[in-house]
Amino acid sequence: IEESEVEQLFDEADSNNNGAIEYTELYEALSKGALYLATLVNDVKNKKPPRTDEISRKDFLQFLDDKLRKQESLLSLPLTIFFFLAFYMMIVGHFKINDAFRLKESLLR
Repeated sequence: IEESEVEQLFDEADSNNNGAIEYTELYEALSKGALYLATLVNDVKNKKPPRTDEISRKDFLQFLDDKLRKQESLLSLPLTIFFFLAFYMMIVGHFKINDAFRLKESLLR
């Protein structure tokens, strides 16, 4: 990729115009953007052998996809733990309901 293509990729990928490219923005630009289409056409025209210091687009997109899935999974973890603890507290509270009924009955007598 040449410098002009990097600038084009950055401009295209920065969809929220915050001056930084997030994983999701980069993934979208590389997998669906205009640069992807231009590179695909260029690759078909110029069938060059791959260099050893390069990574294929497919491998890079797979890396980004894996990174996004891990990030999404980690972001959902605190919420999962919260709901588990809330469920646990409800179960523990439910076990103590008999004690509450017995206490109420003894106070009413």
